[in-house]
This record gives sequence, C-alpha cells and structure tokens, in this order.
Amino acid sequence: PEPSPPMNIMCEFSGETRIALCASPVCEARALYGYVPRRMHFVSIAELVPKCEGCQVSLKVFHQFIIKLKSKLRSLPSNRSLIICALHRETSHLTYACLLVGVYMVLAHSMTVPKIMECFSPVKHVLTRLSHTLWHEIVSIEDCLNALHHARISQWIRYDFDFLQAGSNPCAMDVEEHIHYADAINGGVHIVVPGKLLIIPSPEDLPDDRIWMDHDGARHFSPSFFADLLSAEFSASLLLRVCPDDSLPDYDASAFDDYGVGFENLAVATPGALKSLGILRVADRLLHLLDSAPGPVAVHAGCSPAAPPSPSPAAASPPLPPHKLQQLVEQQQQRQQLRQ
Repeated sequence: PEPSPPMNIMCEFSGETRIALCASPVCEARALYGYVPRRMHFVSIAELVPKCEGCQVSLKVFHQFIIKLKSKLRSLPSNRSLIICALHRETSHLTYACLLVGVYMVLAHSMTVPKIMECFSPVKHVLTRLSHTLWHEIVSIEDCLNALHHARISQWIRYDFDFLQAGSNPCAMDVEEHIHYADAINGGVHIVVPGKLLIIPSPEDLPDDRIWMDHDGARHFSPSFFADLLSAEFSASLLLRVCPDDSLPDYDASAFDDYGVGFENLAVATPGALKSLGILRVADRLLHLLDSAPGPVAVHAGCSPAAPPSPSPAAASPPLPPHKLQQLVEQQQQRQQLRQ
C-alpha cells in the first residue's frame, strides 16, 4: 500500500500547478513520497521564509513568502507538484506553515477563508494559536486570514499580478514602502488603512535639536522628523494624539504646524466621565476626522499617567474647528499642485 503521512494537506489551486503542505520535514517527506519523485519537488519552509525558526508573523514575512513561492512555482514544469514541508514535526511549525500557505491562497489566488480552512480540515484539530509581541494577544489562523481577506477585497493589498501594481488602484498599499517605514529604525510608521489611517510612535524632544537618536537599544524620533515624514511621504493632514487623560503633550507639537500637518490632542477619560464613554467619544471623533480630513490621519498614543511631565509642555490643542479643516484642505491642494 502507498504510504500516507498522518498529517498531510493537499491544496489544489487554479491552473496546472499543485501545491501540497506536508507536516514532515523534507527528508521524511521524500521517504514517504519516494514512489513518485519525478512528479514532486520538495521544498522546506525555511527556503521560502528566512529565520522561520521564530515563526514571525508580519506583512513583511508574508510578502517575502509570496514572492519566493511565486518564483519557485514559475521554475517548475507544469506537471510537477510542489510539496512545502514544515521545518520540524511540531504543531507550532505546522501551524506556521498552514498560515503562510493560507496567506498565499488569500492574496495570490483570491480564495475564501472557509474554503482554505476546509483544505486544512485534516489537521485543524492540532493547529495552535499564534502570538505576537506587538499584539499582546493570541489569535488564530482564521483571524489572520479574515483580516487579509478584508484587505484584499478592499483592494488595499493585491498580489494577483506577477508584481504588485499599487498604481492600478490609488487605495492599494505599496507593500515595499509599508515594510520600509514599519521598521523601527525607519520610523515605525504603520499603514493601517492605505490613504486614510497611520499609526506612529510617540515623538520625543531630543537633545541638541537632533531629529533622531539611538538610546537604550531603541531609536527615538523628534516631532520634526515625523512632521517631515508624514507631510512629504504620506501627505498626511492631521496628527491625533490619543492620551488616557487630559495631560499635555510632552513634546513641542509646533513642528507639525510648520509642515502643514494639523495637530489635535484627544483625551480618552475626562474628569468625572466614564472611561467607556470616553472611548466611544474618541472613536466617534476619529471616524469624523477620517471622513472630513483632506489627507491621511496619523494617530499615536500619549504618555501614560505615571510618566513624568515635560518641563515645558506644549499647550493642549482643542478639537479642530471646521474652518481649520477647510484650511488644511486648501493647504493639501496647494502641496499637490506644487508636486505636479
């Protein structure tokens, strides 16, 4: 009888190339499928994802995996199947391999999440959940795939070409740009909704008028750095500082005004108000600004109540009035005309 590995997934894509996901390492998979070596090409997940031992979960890893997998598939004859093998026979590594193949199915082949999970049904009971140091929470493969599916149907991310063509849709994300600026050494700016919403670290007043500085194993950036970056690279129109209370910014926010980026300080909890109501008020204000601001809105978290206040804090900024938003619209139009 033909050998049958205990944990094996076969996923058929549109086209002539067949992809299989095997829970065994390459050496074991070759022994299991040795009777049809000419029809199968075995590749370890380590060949497609650098540093896969840590099971890193990020758009950067997904992007690298898709590009390398596409290249590998193009190099194979049409009558050969690609067997993607887990690094080790462990549930965590199988889960990671399933996630990466699932991401490829969603972004490169527009498969639905229920269909993908159906492909994974033989091993669904042994899949673990995923953790990430930035999320501070644990999520499932299905959570990740649903998020990417939403990004795909919104045309924020497109991989249905040999190369990403962000110019084909003004809302599509330039993945290479996202990866570059999301890196902590380049600013740590995360594109949440392309052309709409950005998340940035908190700016800091640095000594000797530096725009950035490395200290205690981390890179710190000044308000001038973020003001220039948000204006020149993202055409952002507003920076929203969301803080737990009505504390003042611990940096000089005037640099944002110098670059034509509005600034607003928004407290979650005000004296005598319920925190839940404060969160709803912040969410309502953010949605209003996303609809009315002339360009992307950047958001960062303010300092915690336990943090020491700055010796010379900037004045608190009230909510932007309608005429100020109109001024930002006009400034944005002028900048666009100058770029043209």
